[in-house]
Amino acid sequence: MATAYTYDVLDLWHKANSEFKSAEPKSKLLKTEEYYKNMADHLQAEVLKYDRERDETERLNLRPLAGSTLYRKLHFDLKKDSIGEDCRYDENTLNVLCMYVYQMPYSKRFLLLDRHVETPQEGTIERVWAEFPIHQPAYPATPTLPVSIPGLENAFVKCENYNYTGTHKDRMALEVASFYPEYVRDIQRGKSIVANPNLSLITSGCAGIAIQSIFRALNLPNLHVLTDEETPADVQLALRNLGCEVFVKDLDAEELSTQDVLRLTHNEDGFDLTFTKEIEYVKLKYYDWLSFEIINEAPDYCFIPFGSGDLMVNVLRRIDLERKLFEGGKSDHRLQVSIHRFRKTRFFGATNSRKSSSLNKLYSKYFSENDNRMEIERIVGKQNVHRDSRLVDVEEEYVEEALAIAESNYLKCEPSGIAGLALFLQMRDELLEKDPDLPNKKVLFVNTGKLKTELFQTI
Repeated sequence: MATAYTYDVLDLWHKANSEFKSAEPKSKLLKTEEYYKNMADHLQAEVLKYDRERDETERLNLRPLAGSTLYRKLHFDLKKDSIGEDCRYDENTLNVLCMYVYQMPYSKRFLLLDRHVETPQEGTIERVWAEFPIHQPAYPATPTLPVSIPGLENAFVKCENYNYTGTHKDRMALEVASFYPEYVRDIQRGKSIVANPNLSLITSGCAGIAIQSIFRALNLPNLHVLTDEETPADVQLALRNLGCEVFVKDLDAEELSTQDVLRLTHNEDGFDLTFTKEIEYVKLKYYDWLSFEIINEAPDYCFIPFGSGDLMVNVLRRIDLERKLFEGGKSDHRLQVSIHRFRKTRFFGATNSRKSSSLNKLYSKYFSENDNRMEIERIVGKQNVHRDSRLVDVEEEYVEEALAIAESNYLKCEPSGIAGLALFLQMRDELLEKDPDLPNKKVLFVNTGKLKTELFQTI
């Protein structure tokens, strides 16, 4: 069996159904059972045609589908309200449909991950499907590109600007959308949690726009967002155009709690995504795939922007968790490098403590009760990464140079997104003093991207 995101299968099914109706117009007049039998026959004919036109080594050799299979597994079971849940489908069924629509097997279209699992009896294969981006899952989902940086021979940038809304927050948005049906089911089961499935969030724009974009696509309730009074007008307009309920406040005036966020966003009976501890397990998944994409680059140095801190915490927690799994003789299917090497890897989080700084997306006068700074210190203290790993405040004078280097390498970013490069420029002499071989080491900069507000100025 293959585990696939329902939305991907739903989209694939709709396209296959549409193509069949175009190829066989008379099929629209058939009764349900006869329709699916004819569709199954048509799909099998297309599969055989595909195989006949290829060498034996390239043939798919897929089993024919029965009309009852199409009806039971797709027409009957697949409903829009199941979007966001994990569903299990026979791999042959998915491959037949995907070959028909895209002329390639599902495993290639959605980049199936194969991992050989040795058992006492035999070698088996564990298969896992990529999940992101939702319309065309891939792993890795965004590229890591070599860049030219003075003084470094082996520098790379992880480019999250390729995401739909322009930043890494799209990854978090998918996890929040996946969490929402579970949240609603808990309400229906009568659990003692909030009764109105509306979500609130403090945002400088990126997270709010990313979550609302996917909520809008999936017909989920609009977000209630709280943003600072100095949030740029185009960002506030984008939030409103997407359907967010937008509330503005001086976020420096006082430290806020979950109850404050819900009150200020007129959502007292709702659910706060910003501070609540009830979804810590979801936050651990916010950037789990991205974390593995970063880890698999096996850098000697890694520089990550640190705003909420969720991304850097996810990366270090994944390393910490993989160490525990290794001790039990296990590992995650997405890990492609030795976990032991990270004891020598230095991770630096680029922070900002000045509201006037151009690194405005990294600024917050108050840190939440879910303090990611303390979590970074805890994991570094366990020595699963290099002891020099830490958070460092970025000085403004290095931001302009970082942006110039980014532009010369044709990178799309904003100051906050490329803050890791600014931090490297600031720390370069210090790092060279400790590690004279730094120029030859692999250095990875995470570019968390640039918000594409232009996409949402008119909707």
